[in-house]
Amino acid sequence: MLKNYDFADNTPSNGVNYYQLKQTDFDEKFTYSPVIRVSNNGSELTFSLLPNPAKDVVNIIYTGKKESVTISIYVVQGRLVKHKHSAMSCPFEKGMYVIQLTDRETLQKAKFLKE
Repeated sequence: MLKNYDFADNTPSNGVNYYQLKQTDFDEKFTYSPVIRVSNNGSELTFSLLPNPAKDVVNIIYTGKKESVTISIYVVQGRLVKHKHSAMSCPFEKGMYVIQLTDRETLQKAKFLKE
């Protein structure tokens, strides 16, 4: 069975970071994934979502130049729900969403739950 995973390192070191997954089966046997190398150029674009989970409103708090940031919201299955270059309001149904912020150099993602 194919599974997809994602992970956000909220405090990566500047320069090169290395990541590896350890998969442990129910019988306690384990395997390691190949090591991947990710370069971090210290971009200024970072964001957080508050509150999470959200009942009525989720606030996107980000650093970076507002005029260069694009906000995209997807359902976890990958369908685009909203795409804007500024603040937005959108009535969301209950469920899990992925918010993606991009600027000219960086792409950042985070999940949020709408209750």
